[in-house]
Amino acid sequence: MDEQNGTAPPAESSYRTLLRPVHVLRTEKKSRFLAELLPLADEEEAQSALLRVRKEHSAASHHCSAWRLAGPPPIERAHDDGEPAGTAGKPLHSVLVRHDLWNVGVIVTRYFGGVLLGAPGLVRAYGGSAADAVAQAGAEGAIVVHEPHDDYVFAVPYEDWDAVRRALSAPWRTVDAAYGALVTVRLTAPGGERAAVRRLLDSLARGRWRFELTATHWRPRADVPSH
Repeated sequence: MDEQNGTAPPAESSYRTLLRPVHVLRTEKKSRFLAELLPLADEEEAQSALLRVRKEHSAASHHCSAWRLAGPPPIERAHDDGEPAGTAGKPLHSVLVRHDLWNVGVIVTRYFGGVLLGAPGLVRAYGGSAADAVAQAGAEGAIVVHEPHDDYVFAVPYEDWDAVRRALSAPWRTVDAAYGALVTVRLTAPGGERAAVRRLLDSLARGRWRFELTATHWRPRADVPSH
């Protein structure tokens, strides 16, 4: 399986990905090309998906594939599975790159129809199958933008909690509280408003308590007003 060169999304940027698998069928000169575009968490899941497709379509001629995983580290693969070099995996990968899709794979199964397509025809068929799948995913609303979300943890006195809760309340944020000697707060907010959240927490704390950014993870984009 060939490794492809690419640029991973920056650690604090958003990226486009897939919510659910999408399937399309394309026919070129009697050959049938069954494309599956699917979300992937890691390379193990990609390999498992490829094995599943091979079993489901054991009579097919080829099972060509490509995927892009944001990592870290980023992983980009393309595989021709017996087709002439560069005529299958690379066109599949190029479609994922062109549409800026990450944590997504595409597997195209070919049932040979008896007519040779030649290198240009194979590139057109495999690339077209992947493009058809991406277009179908867009039409179904299956493509989503994931953006970084930050997790903060801090503890506040009970007398401050009500004001803090009201100030942090917003549909695009999640605020959880645990009650002990102090109120321990876990706040999740879109990374795009990181500077605004820090200013807000600073103004609420006024030096009396500290907050910590503990983790960043990715979720579907929320509608956040500009600051």
